[in-house]
Amino acid sequence: MSVDRRAETSGGELVVFEDEYTRLEVVPRFCKDCGICIECCPVEILEAHDGAVRVTDISACTACEQCELRCPDFAIRVTRKKKRPKNQQEQAGG
Repeated sequence: MSVDRRAETSGGELVVFEDEYTRLEVVPRFCKDCGICIECCPVEILEAHDGAVRVTDISACTACEQCELRCPDFAIRVTRKKKRPKNQQEQAGG
């Protein structure tokens, strides 16, 4: 089950996408909607939405961190909470 929720932090609004294996945080205020993260995502789960990026299917995320590493504005943070079982990694493309 994936969760999409909003939270407030000292840096402003934070949008959180997570399931039991992966947590991906987006700070919309930092995102300039450049599309770099969308282009580099190997499982194609990111999309532009209302001027920021959002996750379409967190359960498919492999936590490769390419979106976080390539974001020039530090708007994305990926955390692997625990290793996804092998059969789910294959389904997700990892």
